[in-house]
Amino acid sequence: MVVHSKAAKRYAKALFDLALKSGELDSIRGDLEAILKLMHDAPDLVKFMRDYMLPASARTKTLAEIFSSRINELTFRFIRLLEEKKRCGILDNICVSFANMHDQMQGIIKGQITSPIMFESQDIQTITTYAQTKTEGRLVLSTVIDPSLLGGFKLRLGDVVYDASVAAQIHTLREKMISV
Repeated sequence: MVVHSKAAKRYAKALFDLALKSGELDSIRGDLEAILKLMHDAPDLVKFMRDYMLPASARTKTLAEIFSSRINELTFRFIRLLEEKKRCGILDNICVSFANMHDQMQGIIKGQITSPIMFESQDIQTITTYAQTKTEGRLVLSTVIDPSLLGGFKLRLGDVVYDASVAAQIHTLREKMISV
């Protein structure tokens, strides 16, 4: 799970501003998405990024071998800066913060439907139509299956959660019965 630290947001904002100014926003976003995927697929890379026990020269050489020919020059210079500041350990957070800033600039709002089973496409469309009335901008919804929900669903739009699960309905009913 990625935690959004203040430092990660500041670094992401600095990179975002540079990318915007240089006209390389989409290229750098692509680099950061690829880096985040690589970190997800290679846990040893995450350990390496967070462990500063190796000598600086060895770390710098390893980072160059991994990234220099695969990513934009600005992105690579940014990673070298993070290495100098001993901040490579928050690179995953920076990637996510950068993507959020880019989405916000484009008016994209991300949401998530969590349900115990996969819904039919018409049900997803009904939920999407409802969700669109609660937001401004272009809505992008993903679905997650969580068998621990007994029924119903949860809809997350940014930081707001609409809980239409059976458990929430039972809790509401219990509260009403207690208050009588």
